[in-house]
Amino acid sequence: MIDDSQQIIKEMIQSNSIQQLMEFMNKVKPNILNLDCGRKQTILHIAVQRNDYPFLKFLEQYSIDNYKENEIRKLVNTYNIEIFTALHIASYNGNVEAVKILLNIGADSALKSGSGLLPIHAAAQGDQPYMVVQCYFVQKWYWLQQGISINVQDDAGNTCLHWAAYQNCELTVSYLISFGCNVDSKNNEQQTALHIGASYGQNRVVKKLLIKGAQRNIEDVEGKLPINLTESLQIKKMLEDKTDLALFYNLKQPYHPIKRNRKSIIVYYFVVLTSQSCIVNIIQEIQGGLLFIFYYVFLAILLLASILTQCCDPGIITLHLTIQEAIEQQIDPINICPDCWVIKPQRSKHCEFCKKCVIVYDHHCPWINNCVGAKNLLYFYVYLISLIIIQLYSASIIVYYFFISDDLSLNDYLIMLYPILNIFIFITPIFLLCIYQTKNLYYGLTTYERITGQKISLKSSLLVPQENIQDSQSEELKVEPSIQNCYNQCFRNKKKFKKYT
Repeated sequence: MIDDSQQIIKEMIQSNSIQQLMEFMNKVKPNILNLDCGRKQTILHIAVQRNDYPFLKFLEQYSIDNYKENEIRKLVNTYNIEIFTALHIASYNGNVEAVKILLNIGADSALKSGSGLLPIHAAAQGDQPYMVVQCYFVQKWYWLQQGISINVQDDAGNTCLHWAAYQNCELTVSYLISFGCNVDSKNNEQQTALHIGASYGQNRVVKKLLIKGAQRNIEDVEGKLPINLTESLQIKKMLEDKTDLALFYNLKQPYHPIKRNRKSIIVYYFVVLTSQSCIVNIIQEIQGGLLFIFYYVFLAILLLASILTQCCDPGIITLHLTIQEAIEQQIDPINICPDCWVIKPQRSKHCEFCKKCVIVYDHHCPWINNCVGAKNLLYFYVYLISLIIIQLYSASIIVYYFFISDDLSLNDYLIMLYPILNIFIFITPIFLLCIYQTKNLYYGLTTYERITGQKISLKSSLLVPQENIQDSQSEELKVEPSIQNCYNQCFRNKKKFKKYT
């Protein structure tokens, strides 16, 4: 009877008659402990490969009802002909629910595959980054209970980070580092994840590793650095980390750990105050009372706007989570920042300067030493407008003073020269930035979205995080220029995303 029932089970599996199979098992109660479904696969292997959650859930309860704990543990930890347990397969496929069930009935997450991979390495190796991270959430929670290190290595010395770099899983890399994975851990070839990412041309992974502090001067067993292993010119440029003009003016992010720098603020206020003191001197020479009034009004607006932009919260997200909460709420990993551990709505981004996530992230401005986001975008725009006005007004005063003065001393020329030089240096980039920002407001976009070409939908940006992902993957960029967009960007966004801050 046992042989007959096992043959019936095999036939039902082959014919995909899973519902009838469950009914048959409930009625006959066949022994599945020694059942070989082909290639030494247990019935659990089959259920996991099919990603059939109801069937796997049924097998879980069936096993608990009919077998002892040690018998179930032996079944769930059986290897197939390729020397993989069901947990290895579920981990590789990113099947979160399957991982939960298998661990619940005694799957051993410390068992290695035939190639020396632990299930957690298989999860990092799977080429489904978002689901892999979800699977990783579950396994890490159980691993913490067992006291197993996140830096555990396979037989080749590779950590999860090595495998994630190999498969170009940027999001997985971010989570692994945030969980405490050693960014410079070496395998048996003395190669770090940076070596792996560079050798396989994984641009985004290499950039992420460098920003998180990966050392670029570590040699492998052959004495080669990561830069020696890549043919990609872009990766070579990142690994060289030379300071070009764009980096010098903070127009792009450097390829190393960064932090907020107050030097730009000091330089900015020094230039503004010293140049404007020259303008005050000129107005005193002209003795124009009305000129003073207008000048101080413009200057007060400029200073107030710059202080508000600098000091106000740009919209930092504070809706924190724990790993367990993320698992229980089944939140997609793409909606969680691995650095801050906060829920991120669409159009938000983690700032590597501020080390915070900002709603409706526009950009990080080094001249105010702060991010520009939903809550201070209006202040930033007023700051740009007032900066242009004060420069044009100052230039007009200097020109007027030059033409009405009969005899100018060398000191007078020097007083005029300093603000004029500042105006010539800054007026063009500030004017272009103001035009660019005005266009962004009119189209309802942020600077980050325009630069990256990120696909967004203004409608989907108001949804809860779980709904954002599917929507953002299916919707094209839908923005119609209007004054309403300006209002939304400056006022409505900070209210609509209030629950995150």
